[in-house]
Amino acid sequence: TLFMDGTILADFHSEGNPMTPEISKDWGVLELKDLKLKSIKGFQALSNLSGALIYSEKGIKLKNVRGDYGKSPIKLEAEIDSSANAVWSVRAATSELYAEDLKDIPFFENLEFVGPAKMEFNLNGTAQQLKFENKLDFSSTSYQYKNLLLKGADIYNKLQLKGRVTGGKAITLEQLVYELKDNKVTGKGTIKSLDNPVFALNLGAQNFNVGSMGQLINILGPSPKGTVQFDIRGKGNLKQFDDALFEGNAELSNLTFTPENFPKPLSLKGKIKFVNSQYDFNDMELTSGESNFRMTGDYATGTQPALNINLTGKTLYLEDFFVGN
Repeated sequence: TLFMDGTILADFHSEGNPMTPEISKDWGVLELKDLKLKSIKGFQALSNLSGALIYSEKGIKLKNVRGDYGKSPIKLEAEIDSSANAVWSVRAATSELYAEDLKDIPFFENLEFVGPAKMEFNLNGTAQQLKFENKLDFSSTSYQYKNLLLKGADIYNKLQLKGRVTGGKAITLEQLVYELKDNKVTGKGTIKSLDNPVFALNLGAQNFNVGSMGQLINILGPSPKGTVQFDIRGKGNLKQFDDALFEGNAELSNLTFTPENFPKPLSLKGKIKFVNSQYDFNDMELTSGESNFRMTGDYATGTQPALNINLTGKTLYLEDFFVGN
């Protein structure tokens, strides 16, 4: 059975001729009190559900339903009409979404975040073609993704997802908007299904302001400056996200930062191509203090990082790169 615990109070009405029950009219209200439902694979259990389920020949409505999704309090309303190709309309919201309630959702399960997030979710359409819109507000949370990004609490951060689910499985992400401080990353993609989340994703940003990201991206050091434009293409399986293939290109516009143990800031200008942890740069400009070079080469990150560069310039001032006299 779907129900595990709780109380349902029924108010049932029927009107018609008992000799022709097929044309009778039935309607009523089910009052839900502290209802608990079994969890579905990939989702948390719903518990402490209270509210009303209203039904008639026109369809079913869930009204003023409140409860808990895992440990996160949630508000829920829904309408399902009684046509042969039933149209769904579902609205859910929570102001306290906790990390443990995302533990079975690919990618989010590996995101270490602390504190409550806010969520609004809308689902509309038929079982064969459902449109969705999901808004997540992580501004009050803190989280870390690997050693690349460390976001503290009380920093403006929102994620908006719009798309459709076809045949109850295939997900088309028509619009992704990720906002962090004054920066915005947009994208679109596909996911084969939640059971087999093979994905393809395109992401991009224009005039990404590095200056506002210094405290969030460790490798930039203190007080970075400049802007970056990038396009990224990714494909793989969300359950093995670290094994996914990501490639793309970026254009740096006077990206200025101070690496650890460097006496002066470095400034980079030019284009970079990358495939996962391999970065290739051609005809870039590198400036530090009074030293200025044209630069080509490649850089590989990982357990055995390797840097190969060729510098061409008129003058090298050692004090621009090395600490000491």
